[in-house]
Amino acid sequence: MFGGKYQEVDANARLIAAAPETAADRDRLAAENKALRGALEAVLALGDKHFWSDTNKWPAVLQARAFLSSLDGGKR
Repeated sequence: MFGGKYQEVDANARLIAAAPETAADRDRLAAENKALRGALEAVLALGDKHFWSDTNKWPAVLQARAFLSSLDGGKR
């Protein structure tokens, strides 16, 4: 009779207990994402200045620019 209710309460308690760890993981991933994005932007800027003149010859460059553009909502 009470089995389902206790399972729900137990599941909710586990979610609540995991919330701080989940939030910490989210914050860590957000910081890593920001760092990686900055590194990718720096590499592209360096390449623009010193290495490639025609980005159409560099599929990885096009892919990186498309990815960054998607993060900006297509504003690049």
